[in-house]
Amino acid sequence: MTTARKSRNWVFFTAIIVFVLYAAWMLAPYLRSILVRDASVTSWAQTVNAPVAGTIISDPPTTSGAIGDEGHVVRIRNDRLFREAEAVLQHRIQQEHALERVHELETYASELDQLIRDRAKRTERYAAVFIERLEASKRALEQEVDILAAHGPSESENDLEPAPLNTAATTEQVDVEEHIAQLQAELSDLDSRLQAAADGVFLESDGSDPSWAHVADLGLEAERLRIRLDIAEAQALHKEATSALEAQEAEYQKLREADIVIPSHAEVYEIEVGKGSTVAAGDILLRWVDCDNLLVDVPVSDAELPLIRPGSQATILLEGESEERIGTVHLTRGSSATLDERTLAAVAKGRHEGLAQVLVDLGETDLNGNTCPLGNAAYVEFPDVGLFDVIRARLRL
Repeated sequence: MTTARKSRNWVFFTAIIVFVLYAAWMLAPYLRSILVRDASVTSWAQTVNAPVAGTIISDPPTTSGAIGDEGHVVRIRNDRLFREAEAVLQHRIQQEHALERVHELETYASELDQLIRDRAKRTERYAAVFIERLEASKRALEQEVDILAAHGPSESENDLEPAPLNTAATTEQVDVEEHIAQLQAELSDLDSRLQAAADGVFLESDGSDPSWAHVADLGLEAERLRIRLDIAEAQALHKEATSALEAQEAEYQKLREADIVIPSHAEVYEIEVGKGSTVAAGDILLRWVDCDNLLVDVPVSDAELPLIRPGSQATILLEGESEERIGTVHLTRGSSATLDERTLAAVAKGRHEGLAQVLVDLGETDLNGNTCPLGNAAYVEFPDVGLFDVIRARLRL
């Protein structure tokens, strides 16, 4: 009986030891997280890649050094863009040729306009002389008509003449009257020509146009219209050439020199290049973090992770500080999907395979003029999660 009792006691104590070891193994991450500051201050890692190939011509900032108000950190220049420079030169030549063509056409158009104005003035002088001559001819005819009417045989004298003599007088009177009628017809024609001249139509006595009336002909007006169309086309080509030149110059400047700018409140924590370094497009230049947007990387057990909800509060105590901060759970990740150095600037020192991940947002961070606490150790406690909560979750109770 004694042997059986000892056997039962041994089994009992063995079970207790196994249970304690299992509980220690199960609760070790939790106990470690509340006893050791194995969390770390971190932030989203921002990587700056070279936008162009070239040589670093400025001094990169030092790690943890001040960026400056303008945020300039690196300047790259490429002095070997021979093909692009040749393309800019060709576009500039085309633009200059297009501009010269516009100036040539505008000069020709100006000279043509002056020629049209000179001919128009000459035509106006010819027209004035033409009208003066018509008016002079009209006055002469009117005077001749008046003279003939005044000196023609009167009716009283004709009545006193003997019958044999009336035949000659009658013939003379008929001739005078016919001449007066002819003169009046000519006056009527002059009046018509004067009226037409007032309307800009000049006619000779035979109905033909004067030779000077063709000085300002439609040929010059047609030429002026054609040259205006040519100018409009040349201006369009010049505008197109200018746009192409500006685009090529912008592309050349973009490839020739690049100024890397980051936020002035950021902090560079890793630099891959120095002044004089040669880089290719896409090479990593540096990495920086936004110290106004800090997180805490907290390693937790997979058993504890389901109890921590995004948006819940966490109590944070940073290394070197005595005052606790209140943070908010931003993100949770299982042990097989944790974020590493490719995404975070710093990873918790207590992180190892098999641990889940909680990212806690520190909110507004008042550094009081101190440096960014990136990578500092931190103690994080989740008030809503206790030891018995973890045990119940682990045992599915």
